[in-house]
Amino acid sequence: MEVLLELPRALEQLSDLEAEEVADQKCVIVSVGSNGDFSFEEAMRSAFPACTVHTFDGTMKGRPGFAGPPAWLAPSFHYENFGPESYKLPAFAGGETAVRKMDCEGCENTALLPAV
Repeated sequence: MEVLLELPRALEQLSDLEAEEVADQKCVIVSVGSNGDFSFEEAMRSAFPACTVHTFDGTMKGRPGFAGPPAWLAPSFHYENFGPESYKLPAFAGGETAVRKMDCEGCENTALLPAV
């Protein structure tokens, strides 16, 4: 699929079949740690339009120079760090979590435990 060539490197390992299966399903995509760069979220939104993208980044609240997430992402941008309790949020009731991207300097182990 051409769309896979545009996705961030983290998703290049998805096979065409997996991408096609997710593309039409209602699902949740979780991005942990953005540092104000929303290229991953934009790529996911383009590749999987039926899915909802949720971004967690507790380091962005009040950060000088950060004007906020893109308007389309604002309702699902969480100004909090992702942790084991995050999976209990209503956001995760809307579908299967299809993709998780974590770049949070050490929170990965703790945050991923409830998902395995």
